[in-house]
Amino acid sequence: MDLSSSLAAAASASAASPSLAKAVDTYRKAVGTAATLTAYTVLARGMARELVPHDLRAAVAWAASLVRARFEPRPAERRTVIIRRRDGGDGDPYGRGHENRVFADAHSYLATKIDPRSMTRFCLSGGASGGERRARSSVVISMVPGDSMTDVFEGVEFTWTSVPGEGGGGGGRSNGGGTAAESDSRELSFDAEHTDTALDRYVPFIRDEVERARRRDRELEISMNEGSSWNGIVHHHPATFDTVAMDPALKKQFDFNKIQEKEKLTLSGLLNFIDGLWSTSGEERVIVFTTNYRERLDPALLRPGRMDKHVYMGHCGWDAFTTLARNYFLVDDHPLFPEIRRLISQAEVTPAEVSEMLLRSEDAGAALAGLAEFLEVKKKKMNQAAV
Repeated sequence: MDLSSSLAAAASASAASPSLAKAVDTYRKAVGTAATLTAYTVLARGMARELVPHDLRAAVAWAASLVRARFEPRPAERRTVIIRRRDGGDGDPYGRGHENRVFADAHSYLATKIDPRSMTRFCLSGGASGGERRARSSVVISMVPGDSMTDVFEGVEFTWTSVPGEGGGGGGRSNGGGTAAESDSRELSFDAEHTDTALDRYVPFIRDEVERARRRDRELEISMNEGSSWNGIVHHHPATFDTVAMDPALKKQFDFNKIQEKEKLTLSGLLNFIDGLWSTSGEERVIVFTTNYRERLDPALLRPGRMDKHVYMGHCGWDAFTTLARNYFLVDDHPLFPEIRRLISQAEVTPAEVSEMLLRSEDAGAALAGLAEFLEVKKKKMNQAAV
């Protein structure tokens, strides 16, 4: 049924209903208005094609494009930095090259930035990262090859993309002879105007953050022989330089945060480890020697260049005692503190003796009371010896 037939049918039906007649009249006016506008539009386009010269229409279109180019924002120019897992592969006959430290740093850094709750998929791996021995239970989160993530540094967005190596991501071989995983890479993309920020500050920031994390999380693995095999355990020692009971003024003279224990060596091996051939391998290190009998040590070990600083720990003072009390009982004050402070300034005791007394009870009050009695006895003995 065409439009005129529909209107005629509606008109015959409206004779029986005034409201329907009004609706039909409104509909008829709307259709007429739409038809008029369409006709005017077609007429205007036709007249423009007939009356306006082609060159003028082309000039108007060109001017309009200039206006759009002037006021519409241009898409930002992008830069992409490719970081391969292994570099120098072209000169390697096996196509593997050397491990790229920048790639390892980026892998470790991004693992701390990935939020598994906001990603639909991600990879989990365990074991070593960046040359560090890790706990067996540790896992590292990383992107699935082909995925991307965004990191913000100094208000600038940096996009990281995990690019699989040749042959896909599995354990297949690449054309150069190494595995496909060995030819993986990370792509770092950013706006071109932020190139200096990326290379001069962002990449060094990643390196420094990873190095700080490595130093903080460094672990000591002890291997033990259990009959027919060797098994390793990760040793977590609670002691740090902050927990050492010594004068605070002496602590400020050091710039390291951890004290680690040394293997038993011969004198010759120890001297080589300090400043001989062995000392040229590995990372920078700070070696701490402790002894109760300094006079028994070989002069070759004591000379400057091997032992650069000699610190006499001496007897336990008030600051050393408060460090021990905080270590054992997490207390910074106690009603017995004034009495202990008076006695500890008059009795000569070592930090080890104070620690022994504090370990005799798990109750802070009982342990401190026992220490006060011990200090009183030491004081009396010193006075008697002086007489």
